[in-house]
Amino acid sequence: MSKPLVSVVTITYNQQHLLKNAIESVLSQQGNLIKEYIIADDFSTDGTIKIIEEYYHKNPKLIKPVFRNNNLGALANFYDALLKCEGKYIAFLAGDDYWIDPLKIKKQVSFLEMNPDCTIYGTNVVKKYLITNKDCLTNQVSGIIELKPPDFFLGGALNLIGALIRREQVDQLPDIYYGEDTQLSMFLAHKGKCIIDTNSVSAVYRISENGLAHRLKSNKEKINDLICKMKKNIEWNEYFNNEYSAELETANTKIIKKIIMRALKSLDFRTALIFLYSLNPNSFESSYLKRLVNIFRYPLNFFDQKLTRKYIERLKLAVEEKY
Repeated sequence: MSKPLVSVVTITYNQQHLLKNAIESVLSQQGNLIKEYIIADDFSTDGTIKIIEEYYHKNPKLIKPVFRNNNLGALANFYDALLKCEGKYIAFLAGDDYWIDPLKIKKQVSFLEMNPDCTIYGTNVVKKYLITNKDCLTNQVSGIIELKPPDFFLGGALNLIGALIRREQVDQLPDIYYGEDTQLSMFLAHKGKCIIDTNSVSAVYRISENGLAHRLKSNKEKINDLICKMKKNIEWNEYFNNEYSAELETANTKIIKKIIMRALKSLDFRTALIFLYSLNPNSFESSYLKRLVNIFRYPLNFFDQKLTRKYIERLKLAVEEKY
């Protein structure tokens, strides 16, 4: 039996009010190229499972439901579903998002078939904020561009729900990959060309306070998230044999600035410094600490000089007391 041409992965958890929209947008794709649709539910407790079963009974040859016996978490659920795909190409759609171009898959398959050196081909995506009911594009409209691994150091330069990838690269993912969208795109960009057509829009990415993108609420958690991003960047650059060290330094400097501004809001210097120190203890004082102090010396205008001196003193004390 020949392998299916295109596999689609949808992960979902307690999304009964949005999931139908996602599934219908997949089923509405033209060209009859999707031969496998994996819908992986992460132990939902609402009516999500019932919806999946209903669509499975209507499309038993296409839909492959995956029901977890316990909650794995979004990353583990996604990675396991990704490995189950058998198609030559894989497309992605979260349970609370949807495609708006019925020719999305047909166009992207055609592009990848004609460009064997391309490992991932994507489009622009609409970000829809459900709370404010405002929309914006993920990428600035600038034609067809190629993204390199360093373009992903600061976050999602490409939204996977607007992309199509080659399945053959998935089996080559290293042990440091745990199911993250950004790191998957970064890896594929290293393995081949990562192309995005910013003039084309194929999907809507819905953002709500309950969604995965907004799971981190407190300022302290956001600081930890940024520090984890730095660690991930360093880890992946090492996997790439330090090929992007210059770009890494630039990206992590920007992340440090974000960490400091969030630390200013919460006065939680100790947490930020301890994590930053753990990145590279030998070079902290000569590199990161100097950069941190310099940032404090030139804060934004709403911090007066007296308050700034207080912050610098607390920063130095935190380092001296801990190390």
